[in-house]
Amino acid sequence: MRCSLPFVVLLLVRAMGCGASLAKEATAEQKATLCAVMGKEMMHLSMHLALENCDEIKVPAPPEVARLRDDVASFRQGAIDAKQQITDAGSAAVPKVDDSTKQGMFGGMLAKGAEMAGKAAEVVAGGAAAATEAALNEMASQLEKVVNAVEDPFMKVGKDIVAEKKDKIKNVFQLHIGNLTLASSALSLVRGDEPHGPEEYAKVPGDALTDFLCRKSAKNLVAQLMPVCEEAIKQHTVTKTWDKVIENYNSLSGKIATIDFAKKHDLTLKPIELDINNYIVSQCVEQIALLMAKEEAKIRAKPDLCENSQNCGLHKVKDSSLFVTVFDGSQLTDRLYNRWSNEQNK
Repeated sequence: MRCSLPFVVLLLVRAMGCGASLAKEATAEQKATLCAVMGKEMMHLSMHLALENCDEIKVPAPPEVARLRDDVASFRQGAIDAKQQITDAGSAAVPKVDDSTKQGMFGGMLAKGAEMAGKAAEVVAGGAAAATEAALNEMASQLEKVVNAVEDPFMKVGKDIVAEKKDKIKNVFQLHIGNLTLASSALSLVRGDEPHGPEEYAKVPGDALTDFLCRKSAKNLVAQLMPVCEEAIKQHTVTKTWDKVIENYNSLSGKIATIDFAKKHDLTLKPIELDINNYIVSQCVEQIALLMAKEEAKIRAKPDLCENSQNCGLHKVKDSSLFVTVFDGSQLTDRLYNRWSNEQNK
């Protein structure tokens, strides 16, 4: 039996369903909407996974600690220089004595007297040198001791604070992500340049969304997290240890001002200016951002791992296949947009 072409086409249409049609590429506006929604889902997911790995957070000691170590080195070098200079000055006070036999008895007595006075000055200088050397070395040792004590608590404070305040920190991030204006940047952050296909997607930095959220909004995040973390920081060992550093530092600053050699050679301790709360919270945001960046890159490389929405931990999107399609480089179609739109209306 022969069938005409129109009849075959009709059968195909019926097989596909009366309203079936080929999917079309989504409009620029539809793409931007999808990328904005799924981009925020990526932020939520990366943040959630990062906080689960908060044991990896390590807050480095602030630059002031390195400066204190430089002060320790300066004190130790100052002790060496002080001993040498004061000793040399004392040695210079010992005169050369001429042969007394050529000067007569009186001249010889004067020369001997001068020599004895010079040697006395040398002894005094030697004592002063030893005292100055000891004082500077003792200050260096005291400062070094408190600096050594503060480095370890700084390394632990980040993970301790985030672990203790994880739920509240998560709420702050969720609120920040929810209020983030992403629409104008979403398409390029998620899919790259036009035409936003697989090749363009492959060129997008693995941490593009994390960078936009955390590093470019760091000040806002720090301000929002400060009330959450402040009390925990106050109770942490690092704060008590840092207070001891400041106390010892101020004491040494007063002592060194009484040493003549230190005053003459501008060997001083400059005031420490560190807002410890701001520093720690800022570093926590930076460390969370680093962990988020790792998670985002892993998900971008294998978005199909999020096919199961329960394990994926998506924030608001129920159909995880929408998320997967946006982040696997596939074409963004009007059908995909309509699926998402219909989901919102349920």
